[in-house]
Amino acid sequence: MKRLISLVLINIIILYTLTGCDFKDIDRRVFILAIGIDLEPSNQELMRVSLKAALPSSGGEDGGGGSSSEKENFNLYTLSGDSMANILRRIKSETPLEPDFSHMKLIIFGEQFVKERSLDYILDFFTRRRDFQNIAWVSLGVPSAKAVLSITPKEERIPGNGLFMKFGQGSESPYSYKKRLFEMYNDTITPGSSPSCSIIETKEDKLVMNKAAVLSKGKLNLVLNEDETQILNLLTDKIHLGSLTTKLEEKGPPISMSINRGSSKIKIKKTSEGDILCTINPKINATLEELDNFSGDAPKLAPIFETILKKQITALLDKFKENKVDPLHLQMLYWSNDKDYMPKNEWITEIYPNIKFEVNPDIELIRTGTLRSN
Repeated sequence: MKRLISLVLINIIILYTLTGCDFKDIDRRVFILAIGIDLEPSNQELMRVSLKAALPSSGGEDGGGGSSSEKENFNLYTLSGDSMANILRRIKSETPLEPDFSHMKLIIFGEQFVKERSLDYILDFFTRRRDFQNIAWVSLGVPSAKAVLSITPKEERIPGNGLFMKFGQGSESPYSYKKRLFEMYNDTITPGSSPSCSIIETKEDKLVMNKAAVLSKGKLNLVLNEDETQILNLLTDKIHLGSLTTKLEEKGPPISMSINRGSSKIKIKKTSEGDILCTINPKINATLEELDNFSGDAPKLAPIFETILKKQITALLDKFKENKVDPLHLQMLYWSNDKDYMPKNEWITEIYPNIKFEVNPDIELIRTGTLRSN
């Protein structure tokens, strides 16, 4: 009997030490899908933070996923302040629902903000917060982050999907340069490295992502156009379904190849003469796509495309050196081959400009055949 009473008392004591469930029902939450950060127009010392939120709805209201009514199930909250932490806490005063950041997939920085402010401390903040995903995408918004988040493409059926689909879940474009939060943060804390990310522009009621931004000391330094972004994707092993076009004659019809697969091997080392040589070997498997009346063998065109590709890559590398940015992280490759070298910020100004590049493209070109009329 005493043993039974003791067990009951112990259980009662244990029950008193247990905490209640702190989880809120899904219909009491507002899910933050994307965050945009701009300069406050009325006070350049402050940040203007825009939060795109999806509002939960019961399954009976919309009759299933993908209905047009879901387009209205989002809200855009805008707050200003000088502290990101305080701004995100103040959002609770803007909505009766509990903000949930676990589904946040995208961080957008406004063009003007990136030109005037360093992103280093903002990236550090998002990395430290446990309720943000390190796999969230990072992009630059033109003309502003709020303008990008305000656009709702006609194809969008679920709040925010018009943005997320551009990062590989929907269309795959050779001009889409994608970077995640943890990659951007690693680049900012690595000496001599230049963080880079995609650029999303508003065009009427559409969102266009076909350029890339390269940062230096946390601020915008260089903007790459479509062709340069495609080359950067090739050099970083991120290209699929790209293309390259040329003409055999100045006024002749164009001949194009479609890139099925593309990758690059980069080696960097110190030569016996004391120079630093960087060898880049791009390898491409491609198919002739736009032929006109060309009836020769496809492999004969490969050297022509290789020459064009070599010029484009060399021009982009020279542009990196001229602007003193290293988005390819060549210093890390050099460090792996030279045990006596230690990464440093002076790499960009003292060593990087003197690197000699050697580009050796290898294109495997095939054709699917030719249709002819009798």
